[in-house]
Amino acid sequence: MKETKVSWLIYTLLAALCAFSLGWLLGSGGGSRTATVELTAPSAPTGQTQAQADGTDAEAAQTLPAITEEHPLELNTATQAQLEQLPGIGPTLAEAILSYREQFGGFTTKEQLMEVPGIGEKRYGAVEALISVEVQYESSGRG
Repeated sequence: MKETKVSWLIYTLLAALCAFSLGWLLGSGGGSRTATVELTAPSAPTGQTQAQADGTDAEAAQTLPAITEEHPLELNTATQAQLEQLPGIGPTLAEAILSYREQFGGFTTKEQLMEVPGIGEKRYGAVEALISVEVQYESSGRG
């Protein structure tokens, strides 16, 4: 009888120790740290779209000219592939820009780009120096 009481005491203490240890390890006392890993897709080399760099665009055999501050991209004539060369502009945003341009008849100012859903001040700031807007007025034929 005395032996069962001792066994019961040992098992109880062992269970309490295990529960405490497990709680300590799972809580903040275990000293474990969470690592955050951010994965990004490799960017296309200058003068190429991502599709060209991946080799997935069979039609895009020729390299597009690099967009620079000296040679900015004209928003009212840019193609989707050209828009995708801008930093932070992927296929989805390029399509949104083209849709906006079609819906509203083009851009009259560079700042209008921020009216496209998904393009805020931060993204606009990254492309502002790389874009231009040339407003073309249609003649009414009156003279």
